[in-house]
Order: sequence, then C-alpha cells, then structure tokens
Amino acid sequence: MPPYKKTLIPGIFLLLLHTFSSYAETENRSYHHLPESTGPRFEIPDRIWPENPGDANICLWKDDKLGAVTITIDDNQAGQIDWWMEQGDKYGYRFTWFIITNWVETKGIGGTWEQFQTLIDRGHDVQSHTASHLGDKAFDIDDEYRISQEVIEKNLPGHPATALAFPGGGQSSRNDPEVAAKYFIGVRAGSSIINPVNRINYMGVNSVSGQFVFNKPKHWANLDYMIERSSQKKLYRGWYCNHFHNLNEKDRTHVLEGLTYLKEHDADFWVGLFREVAMYGQERETAEVESKVLSPNEIALSLSDHMDDKFYNVPLTVKVRLPDDWQSAIAGQDQNQIECNVITHENGKFALIQVVPDKGTVILRRD
Repeated sequence: MPPYKKTLIPGIFLLLLHTFSSYAETENRSYHHLPESTGPRFEIPDRIWPENPGDANICLWKDDKLGAVTITIDDNQAGQIDWWMEQGDKYGYRFTWFIITNWVETKGIGGTWEQFQTLIDRGHDVQSHTASHLGDKAFDIDDEYRISQEVIEKNLPGHPATALAFPGGGQSSRNDPEVAAKYFIGVRAGSSIINPVNRINYMGVNSVSGQFVFNKPKHWANLDYMIERSSQKKLYRGWYCNHFHNLNEKDRTHVLEGLTYLKEHDADFWVGLFREVAMYGQERETAEVESKVLSPNEIALSLSDHMDDKFYNVPLTVKVRLPDDWQSAIAGQDQNQIECNVITHENGKFALIQVVPDKGTVILRRD
C-alpha cells in the first residue's frame, strides 16, 4: 500500500508552528484562539484541484466557496426577528444575533428567551453583545463578558455562547480583547472593511456597518473583490462580516438587494454563522490531512488540527481526487455517515467531504 499523503494549504502549517512557538513548547498543544498575525499567514490560493487519485486538500472555506459572509444583528431587535427569519427561510441563509443579556425580558426591543430559542431552533445563532452594552457602572469589563456568556448558556440550554460583538458608542474604549479571549473564540470588532483571509484577527474581526457593498468601486468593502482577483488582491477570498440594527423600509429594501446578490453568486459565497466561520478559519489554519488509498474501492483520510476540541467542532471541507472509474462515493467518520458530494472539474471527479478534525479516520468508499 502507498504511504499516507499529507497535504496542506501551502505554507500555512509551518508558518503557524513558528508563529505559535511562544504559546507552547510541545507539538501536542491546542489553542483557544489564534493570536493576531504580524503579517500574511499564507499566500492566497485559487481553488485547488488535487492531481492524483486519493490526494486530498483542505478547502479554504466550506464547500470550496471562494469567500465567507456573515450577517449579524445587534441589540436584540425583537420587533424585527420575524422579518429576519422570513428572509432566512426565503434565501436559505442563517444569521447571528448578538444580544445584550440585561435587556432580555425587560426592554421593548430586548425580546424574550422564547424568541431567541426559536431562532436557534430555526438554525440561526444567538451570541453575546455583553451584559449591559457597557452601560452598567457596577460591571467591570470581565463581568460584562463573563455574565453575558453565563446568562445565555443558562437560558438557552445546550447552546454555546462562544462569540462576542464589542459594543460601540461612548464606552467602546472599555472593550478589551485580552479579557474577551478568556471566554470567547471569536470577537466582532474593528473597521468597516473586509477581512483578508490570510491575516484575520479572530479577536477583532472587521465588520461593515449596516450595508452590503457590491458593484461599486469601494475598495474597502466591495463583495465583488472577494470572488475575483483584481487590484484589491488582498481581499480575494476574504471574510465579509456586516452588522445591522433597527431597519426602516429603505434599509429592508437594501438588505433584500444584498441577499439577492449573494444568492445570485451562491456558488462563490458561503453565508454562515459568525461562530462557524470563526471556528472554520482557525481550524483550517492549523489543520493537516493525510490520505491513503486502501483499495480500488476505498480511500482513508485522517484530519487533525491544533485547536481545542472542547470548543472547535465545525466540519472542514476536504476535497479528494477520486479514481476515474468512480461515479459516486459515500463517506463515514466515527461510525457515522458524513456529508459527501461528488463534483466534476476538467474531466476529473472530486469528493467534497465534511470532516470534523480529530474525530477519527474517514473512510471514503466507491458507491
């Protein structure tokens, strides 16, 4: 049998081993989150197509999409929950609510825990926007982060509150990434620009305020730059996060235009939950895959990463070159069947498999 073949996104893993050398001394380390990069972590690739049967590659984004998009809603916005759910159903997208926990069950826009549970049941997400939006003088910054996390997880049982959105406004100087890093794997913050995929600051993700930008020459936040190599090369294949508050009718029309644009480019954009995209990126940047052809009808894969498995469990998309005589395939991991889609590119067949790192060997079989 041929040996296992180890493949990575070029250059990522060796660079990360050097970058993280001050964080731990052993190769068996795991990370709660990746530190901010001092420069590009890797060269931005186009889609990669493994050459030989059994060769595998970890896709830059889920389903081998070119870029990632997260749509988030701040300050609870209870009166607009039904409208957002309606659009989610219509377009097939899921959104992330960042809620202020002290407002739930108290203020007009604060909503109820029943409403937020309904969001989760419908596939959306509910994460922290602090306990009081930094407005309660009795709370220090640790309280704001810790209490919000505890309250969400208490009132939404089984739902992890592992992402945070820093509040803006007059108290925003109190935001503290180092304190937030104790509790969260990803934090939305920063400027209204696209996040370059090879230097994402996961504890300070940039987010565009209140708009979708497309078909416009705005170099700081044009969705078009994410799916084509252009003068803004650093934005190619990036992460576009945006956030909304209370929407009037004009705002809603604009949102619908943005959602329509994304749906028209569905083959290129992964529209995911903020928490999922933050997990995917950090897993992928520390991951490696090994592949082995076991027989004419079977391929084995092993996928591992250096993130803490207690928090990081989102599947990575692994692309595997199939033998030419395979028409279809099925895959299993940890004695469970996993999602596997077969696609064709330049007369070659490839399986896109959704694999959770460190959860055991994947067996890919000719169907």
